[in-house]
This record gives sequence, structure tokens and C-alpha cells, in this order.
Amino acid sequence: MWTSGIVMHGQRFMVALATVALASFVIGFSSGAQASVVHPQAGTSVSWVEPELAKAFEHYWSSLAKGDVDACYAIEAPHFRFLVDRERYGNYVRIVISGTITGVEILNPVVRTAFFVEVPMWVLKSSNSGESMRIGMRDRWVKVNGQWYHLVRDPMVFPDV
Repeated sequence: MWTSGIVMHGQRFMVALATVALASFVIGFSSGAQASVVHPQAGTSVSWVEPELAKAFEHYWSSLAKGDVDACYAIEAPHFRFLVDRERYGNYVRIVISGTITGVEILNPVVRTAFFVEVPMWVLKSSNSGESMRIGMRDRWVKVNGQWYHLVRDPMVFPDV
């Protein structure tokens, strides 16, 4: 009897464990947890200058894909945040990044200096009407006081930056 109680307790434990695992998966899936949107372009082996830059890049583009303007703004270069307030930046992001970012394909980062790197990339989007787009660009990153920051360069919207 005591033994069967332990076996039953063990079975209950396994059922409870499976239930917790399934619930965690469902909660994670429904809360927007997703695989990274950032990937190397097919046939490309990306070599980052520093692992910290790779993490900052991933965080920025994943946040942008989720529409997390606050997280993106926090990663913008300090001089940019000094000159452009959060509201103006948020309006810019909503207009420029209309639609849905479905992926970011990166090529090898180009080191311009020890503190300035450009990342050639393709942004894969679907418009609000469902049209797929592939937009080529060079993302810019600057290292300030040991931390990597994103650089917005849009002279039409931010001529004073």
C-alpha cells in the first residue's frame, strides 16, 4: 500500500509536471514569445565584431518587430535621445515601420572604426494590405562608453540630428 502510494504520487507528479510545461508553452505562445526575427541571409555566415553588438542588434530589431517603441528608443544613441524626444521618435517609428516586420536578414557587419559599425541587411515586411516587401538598408551602430547603440539616420525627418 505504501509503495503504490509512492507510485501514484510519482504519476501525479509527472502529470502535474506535464501540465505545467504545457501551460508554460501556451502562455509563452499567447504572450507573443516568438523565435527571433533576425537571421543571417541564406548562405551567409555572420561574424560580429563583439557579442554585445549582436545582442543589442537582436534586441533592437526584435523590439521593433513587436512594436515596443520604448525598448527601441532606449537603444538609440545618447545624442539622438538628447535631441529627439520619445513622442517624436514614436511617431517616426509608427509611420516608417507601418505594417509588420516578419524578418531581418543580415550580412556581415562592416567595421568602419572601433566604435562605428554598419550592418547591411534586408528588412522583410508585410504591409497592412498584405503585400510582402524586402527593403535593403544599412543599419548603423555606435559604441559609447562601452555600450552599443543604434543610430537613426533620416535627414528628411531628423535634419537636426
